[in-house]
Amino acid sequence: MRIYNVTPTPEPANTMAPQSHFTEYSIFRALVIKSTAGGLDNLPYWFLKIAAPFISMPLSYLFHLSLLQSTVPAQWKTSSITPVPRLNNLRHLLTIGLSQ
Repeated sequence: MRIYNVTPTPEPANTMAPQSHFTEYSIFRALVIKSTAGGLDNLPYWFLKIAAPFISMPLSYLFHLSLLQSTVPAQWKTSSITPVPRLNNLRHLLTIGLSQ
């Protein structure tokens, strides 16, 4: 398997256009940060890291579209809450929420 290093270039700041935190570069940087926590999609972090150059632009488009329409897709609102026992007191549970 051949892995290509395709890193998007940072976008220059444009003072005339409205500022958004969802640039292609910012999404790329968020995807390549190493994390071992899995989400509801069960995709491992290494897959997102490899796919980051190819999926950061479509994700940026989806985030911008969601902001422009002032709606959030129902699939993004799904979460799974799992009770996890505290180490020092088993009677009290921590709730861990995984959002999709």
